[in-house]
Amino acid sequence: MTQKIFAASGNAQLAEAVREGDTQLLRELIAAGGNPNAQGEHGTTLLQWAIRSGSRSGFDALLKAGADYRRHDEAGASALHTAAESSSEYFLERLLADGADANTPNAVNRAPPLFSALKARRQDNIERLLRAGADLGAADRQGGTALLLAAQINDTASVLAFLKAGADPHARDRAGATFQRYLYMGDERLLKGEAKRDLNAIQDWLRAHHIAIEDGVQS
Repeated sequence: MTQKIFAASGNAQLAEAVREGDTQLLRELIAAGGNPNAQGEHGTTLLQWAIRSGSRSGFDALLKAGADYRRHDEAGASALHTAAESSSEYFLERLLADGADANTPNAVNRAPPLFSALKARRQDNIERLLRAGADLGAADRQGGTALLLAAQINDTASVLAFLKAGADPHARDRAGATFQRYLYMGDERLLKGEAKRDLNAIQDWLRAHHIAIEDGVQS
Protein backbone atom coordinates (compact mmCIF):
# COMPACT_ATOMS: atom_id res chain seq x y z
CA MET A 1 0.00 0.00 0.00
CA THR A 2 2.82 2.41 0.87
CA GLN A 3 4.49 1.66 -2.44
CA LYS A 4 1.29 2.40 -4.37
CA ILE A 5 0.35 5.63 -2.60
CA PHE A 6 3.80 7.24 -2.56
CA ALA A 7 5.70 5.50 -5.37
CA ALA A 8 4.81 8.02 -8.07
CA SER A 9 6.12 10.90 -5.96
CA GLY A 10 9.37 9.06 -5.24
CA ASN A 11 8.70 9.07 -1.50
CA ALA A 12 7.90 5.41 -0.90
CA GLN A 13 10.89 4.85 1.38
CA LEU A 14 10.07 7.94 3.41
CA ALA A 15 6.44 6.88 3.75
CA GLU A 16 7.45 3.37 4.77
CA ALA A 17 9.69 4.77 7.50
CA VAL A 18 6.74 6.84 8.72
CA ARG A 19 4.41 3.85 8.72
CA GLU A 20 6.90 1.66 10.56
CA GLY A 21 7.75 4.41 13.03
CA ASP A 22 11.42 4.05 12.13
CA THR A 23 12.45 7.44 13.45
CA GLN A 24 16.18 6.91 12.88
CA LEU A 25 15.69 6.12 9.20
CA LEU A 26 13.19 8.93 8.91
CA ARG A 27 15.66 11.43 10.32
CA GLU A 28 18.35 10.16 7.97
CA LEU A 29 16.11 10.44 4.93
CA ILE A 30 15.01 13.96 5.83
CA ALA A 31 18.61 14.99 6.54
CA ALA A 32 19.47 13.68 3.07
CA GLY A 33 16.82 15.90 1.48
CA GLY A 34 13.58 14.03 2.14
CA ASN A 35 10.56 16.30 2.40
CA PRO A 36 8.41 15.94 5.56
CA ASN A 37 5.62 17.64 3.60
CA ALA A 38 5.79 15.17 0.72
CA GLN A 39 2.46 14.09 -0.73
CA GLY A 40 1.40 10.92 -2.47
CA GLU A 41 -1.59 9.65 -4.38
CA HIS A 42 -4.64 11.94 -4.18
CA GLY A 43 -2.46 14.45 -2.35
CA THR A 44 -2.20 12.33 0.80
CA THR A 45 0.30 14.01 3.13
CA LEU A 46 2.80 12.12 5.21
CA LEU A 47 1.10 13.38 8.37
CA GLN A 48 -2.21 11.96 7.15
CA TRP A 49 -0.42 8.73 6.27
CA ALA A 50 1.01 8.53 9.79
CA ILE A 51 -2.45 9.02 11.31
CA ARG A 52 -4.07 6.39 9.10
CA SER A 53 -1.21 4.01 9.84
CA GLY A 54 -1.52 4.63 13.57
CA SER A 55 2.16 5.57 13.70
CA ARG A 56 2.63 7.86 16.68
CA SER A 57 6.41 7.91 16.50
CA GLY A 58 6.33 8.60 12.76
CA PHE A 59 3.82 11.38 13.30
CA ASP A 60 5.90 12.98 16.05
CA ALA A 61 9.06 12.75 13.97
CA LEU A 62 7.37 14.48 11.05
CA LEU A 63 6.15 17.33 13.25
CA LYS A 64 9.62 17.72 14.73
CA ALA A 65 11.00 17.89 11.20
CA GLY A 66 8.63 20.73 10.32
CA ALA A 67 5.69 19.00 8.65
CA ASP A 68 2.77 21.41 8.26
CA TYR A 69 -0.57 20.08 9.55
CA ARG A 70 -2.40 22.60 7.35
CA ARG A 71 -1.17 21.08 4.07
CA HIS A 72 -4.16 19.41 2.45
CA ASP A 73 -4.96 16.53 0.14
CA GLU A 74 -6.96 16.73 -3.11
CA ALA A 75 -10.23 16.64 -1.17
CA GLY A 76 -9.11 19.67 0.83
CA ALA A 77 -8.66 17.82 4.13
CA SER A 78 -5.72 18.68 6.35
CA ALA A 79 -4.03 16.42 8.88
CA LEU A 80 -6.24 18.06 11.51
CA HIS A 81 -9.36 16.86 9.66
CA THR A 82 -7.89 13.37 9.41
CA ALA A 83 -7.00 13.40 13.11
CA ALA A 84 -10.54 14.54 13.99
CA GLU A 85 -12.02 11.42 12.41
CA SER A 86 -9.39 9.03 13.77
CA SER A 87 -10.32 6.39 16.33
CA SER A 88 -7.09 7.25 18.14
CA GLU A 89 -7.19 10.25 20.44
CA TYR A 90 -3.44 10.75 20.22
CA PHE A 91 -3.12 12.63 16.95
CA LEU A 92 -5.80 15.24 17.53
CA GLU A 93 -4.64 15.85 21.09
CA ARG A 94 -1.04 16.27 19.92
CA LEU A 95 -1.95 18.77 17.19
CA LEU A 96 -4.21 20.81 19.45
CA ALA A 97 -1.63 20.80 22.24
CA ASP A 98 0.91 22.14 19.74
CA GLY A 99 -1.39 25.05 18.92
CA ALA A 100 -3.20 23.82 15.81
CA ASP A 101 -6.21 25.97 14.93
CA ALA A 102 -9.36 23.98 15.76
CA ASN A 103 -11.18 25.91 13.03
CA THR A 104 -8.77 25.13 10.18
CA PRO A 105 -11.06 24.99 7.12
CA ASN A 106 -11.10 22.30 4.48
CA ALA A 107 -9.41 23.88 1.45
CA VAL A 108 -12.20 22.75 -0.90
CA ASN A 109 -15.51 22.93 0.98
CA ARG A 110 -14.43 25.11 3.94
CA ALA A 111 -15.72 22.57 6.48
CA PRO A 112 -13.90 22.74 9.84
CA PRO A 113 -12.46 19.64 11.57
CA LEU A 114 -15.55 19.50 13.79
CA PHE A 115 -17.50 18.32 10.74
CA SER A 116 -15.06 15.43 10.26
CA ALA A 117 -15.46 14.34 13.87
CA LEU A 118 -19.24 14.51 13.55
CA LYS A 119 -19.37 12.41 10.39
CA ALA A 120 -17.07 9.82 11.95
CA ARG A 121 -19.22 9.75 15.11
CA ARG A 122 -16.16 10.55 17.24
CA GLN A 123 -17.82 12.07 20.28
CA ASP A 124 -14.53 12.27 22.14
CA ASN A 125 -12.98 14.30 19.34
CA ILE A 126 -16.04 16.55 19.10
CA GLU A 127 -15.55 17.41 22.75
CA ARG A 128 -11.80 17.95 22.30
CA LEU A 129 -12.38 20.35 19.43
CA LEU A 130 -15.00 22.30 21.37
CA ARG A 131 -12.64 22.61 24.34
CA ALA A 132 -9.98 23.86 21.93
CA GLY A 133 -12.24 26.63 20.66
CA ALA A 134 -14.08 25.11 17.72
CA ASP A 135 -16.56 27.72 16.45
CA LEU A 136 -20.13 26.41 16.34
CA GLY A 137 -20.95 29.25 13.96
CA ALA A 138 -18.39 28.18 11.35
CA ALA A 139 -20.05 27.22 8.06
CA ASP A 140 -18.98 25.28 4.99
CA ARG A 141 -19.47 26.51 1.43
CA GLN A 142 -23.10 25.37 1.49
CA GLY A 143 -23.81 27.40 4.60
CA GLY A 144 -24.02 24.35 6.80
CA THR A 145 -23.02 24.61 10.45
CA ALA A 146 -22.18 21.89 12.95
CA LEU A 147 -25.74 22.06 14.27
CA LEU A 148 -27.21 21.57 10.80
CA LEU A 149 -24.84 18.70 10.07
CA ALA A 150 -25.62 16.99 13.37
CA ALA A 151 -29.32 17.19 12.51
CA GLN A 152 -28.71 15.84 9.00
CA ILE A 153 -26.92 12.75 10.31
CA ASN A 154 -29.47 12.36 13.11
CA ASP A 155 -26.90 12.84 15.87
CA THR A 156 -29.49 14.00 18.36
CA ALA A 157 -27.06 14.06 21.28
CA SER A 158 -24.81 16.52 19.46
CA VAL A 159 -27.77 18.65 18.37
CA LEU A 160 -28.81 19.05 21.98
CA ALA A 161 -25.24 19.66 23.16
CA PHE A 162 -24.62 22.29 20.47
CA LEU A 163 -27.83 24.13 21.30
CA LYS A 164 -26.87 24.23 24.97
CA ALA A 165 -23.38 25.42 24.00
CA GLY A 166 -24.74 28.40 22.09
CA ALA A 167 -25.19 27.24 18.49
CA ASP A 168 -27.56 29.47 16.54
CA PRO A 169 -30.90 27.62 16.31
CA HIS A 170 -32.05 29.96 13.53
CA ALA A 171 -29.07 29.36 11.21
CA ARG A 172 -29.99 28.38 7.66
CA ASP A 173 -27.92 26.80 4.92
CA ARG A 174 -27.99 27.84 1.27
CA ALA A 175 -31.05 25.66 0.75
CA GLY A 176 -32.86 27.75 3.36
CA ALA A 177 -33.22 24.90 5.83
CA THR A 178 -32.79 25.15 9.59
CA PHE A 179 -31.58 22.33 11.79
CA GLN A 180 -35.19 21.53 12.62
CA ARG A 181 -36.05 20.77 9.01
CA TYR A 182 -33.26 18.18 8.83
CA LEU A 183 -33.79 16.76 12.30
CA TYR A 184 -37.42 15.93 11.71
CA MET A 185 -37.16 14.58 8.18
CA GLY A 186 -37.51 11.04 9.49
CA ASP A 187 -40.49 9.45 11.16
CA GLU A 188 -40.36 10.46 14.83
CA ARG A 189 -42.42 7.42 15.73
CA LEU A 190 -39.48 5.20 14.76
CA LEU A 191 -37.12 6.82 17.28
CA LYS A 192 -36.33 4.83 20.40
CA GLY A 193 -34.25 5.07 23.55
CA GLU A 194 -31.73 7.87 23.81
CA ALA A 195 -32.62 9.36 20.43
CA LYS A 196 -36.24 9.73 21.48
CA ARG A 197 -35.24 11.26 24.81
CA ASP A 198 -32.86 13.64 23.05
CA LEU A 199 -35.59 14.73 20.66
CA ASN A 200 -37.95 15.44 23.54
CA ALA A 201 -35.19 17.40 25.28
CA ILE A 202 -34.55 19.40 22.10
CA GLN A 203 -38.21 20.31 21.86
CA ASP A 204 -38.22 21.28 25.54
CA TRP A 205 -35.16 23.46 24.92
CA LEU A 206 -36.85 25.18 21.99
CA ARG A 207 -39.98 25.88 24.00
CA ALA A 208 -37.96 27.15 26.97
CA HIS A 209 -36.20 29.59 24.65
CA HIS A 210 -39.45 30.66 22.99
CA ILE A 211 -38.47 29.23 19.62
CA ALA A 212 -41.33 27.88 17.56
CA ILE A 213 -41.20 24.25 16.54
CA GLU A 214 -41.51 24.35 12.77
CA ASP A 215 -44.81 23.46 11.13
CA GLY A 216 -45.07 19.88 10.06
CA VAL A 217 -42.23 18.64 12.22
CA GLN A 218 -43.91 18.14 15.57
CA SER A 219 -45.87 14.99 16.25
